Amino acid sequence: MAAADPGILDDLGADIWTSRSNAVMWFGEGLAKLAESWDKVFEHLISSFTAHAGESSHPYVLSGFIGCIHASAPTQAQAMLKIALQTRGLKRHAVLLLAAAPITSWASACLLQLARSGELPAVSFQYLSFGRIHETIQDSEFASLLSAILALDDGYLATIELLHMRFHEMEARKYCPIPDLQAVARASIRALLSEHRDSVRQVPAHRLDDILEIGFGPSAPLSEVQQIIDILCEGIETYRLYAFEMGHVTSALLRMHPEIFLDTVFTRDNERRCVADTLFRERSSSDRPSLNDAPLDRFMAWCGDDQQHIQDLADAVNSFVACGSVSPLEDHPACMTLSPHIKALFTAAKDKSAIVEIIFGHVRPSSWSGSRAKIMEIRSKAFKELLQHSDATVQAQVQAKLYLLEDAIRAEHEREAAEQHSREQRFE
Repeated sequence: MAAADPGILDDLGADIWTSRSNAVMWFGEGLAKLAESWDKVFEHLISSFTAHAGESSHPYVLSGFIGCIHASAPTQAQAMLKIALQTRGLKRHAVLLLAAAPITSWASACLLQLARSGELPAVSFQYLSFGRIHETIQDSEFASLLSAILALDDGYLATIELLHMRFHEMEARKYCPIPDLQAVARASIRALLSEHRDSVRQVPAHRLDDILEIGFGPSAPLSEVQQIIDILCEGIETYRLYAFEMGHVTSALLRMHPEIFLDTVFTRDNERRCVADTLFRERSSSDRPSLNDAPLDRFMAWCGDDQQHIQDLADAVNSFVACGSVSPLEDHPACMTLSPHIKALFTAAKDKSAIVEIIFGHVRPSSWSGSRAKIMEIRSKAFKELLQHSDATVQAQVQAKLYLLEDAIRAEHEREAAEQHSREQRFE
């Protein structure tokens, strides 16, 4: 009826502009399929929106209408978009309207101009991440657009969302982003790490994985990698960022650029040593960053024969790791062994006794959930692996420590039993 008599649109009033149902967009498509005159219906839609536009209005009907026309008459659809973008009240919905049809170079240029002008907030551009809309934008155009969005207030939030969808959805197609897009990925991480932790929390950590992997691959300029690691360390030093919330970033940088990370944290002043302690301090959370994330061969090559480096890293790595695969929900596995990293450091160390002392100190967790005594029992079994060392002095030292562990575990069991009994008495 509305297609045959566009005046019915006037009778519908504001309802078709305030509803957020998908049916409203389909209504717009239906108008395009059945109307005898697209121009006549378009004029009525523009007139109706102008008359009823408010803060809660959205041009979904217009979007469905133009999108359907684009399928058979792209030139006419583009002409309508030009008029719509110049219409009062529709400019703030420009991204939605331009995304009504597959985004052409012309539409991409419009988006870039909008981003550079600052006429729209950065969050408006996140609409491009819905329904794979962004995939029709060429990489070079997309990189320019993201750079402009990144320059807006809170632009890093929209940029990270768009990059995440771009990299994640296209990964299965062996997608290889151009260098300009990789540079934007690094710039977005730099912008994120420059913010306060309250803002950083707005970005789910898992959304950074693909961005970090692509942005900081082997081709990443080392100067940029160094700058971002410095920003990360500065944020942790000043408590602008919390180390335990930076696990995904820390782990990715350690995996891909361990030398720069280790240089920054372990060869500078004492403040940076404090960063290492903060980053790799044992916590009960299973997703905490670990120095063991660094590739073992590059990790040991960085140490070389520097005995101070060997002892510093031994103190910071996880001495114990799970045997086999472990459920992500399992913080403390039932079976543990000495980690490859601590074994390699122990082999390279000239002072074996010092490394034994470090590993012994790691048996008692500083942060845990559940029974601490049980964790110590599991780790003490892994500690016994050192008895197999050929040096009799090492064997004697390890055996003496095992006697101490037996006493410590027994005392911990007694303390836990007393606490449990006390809780039960209070409950009764």
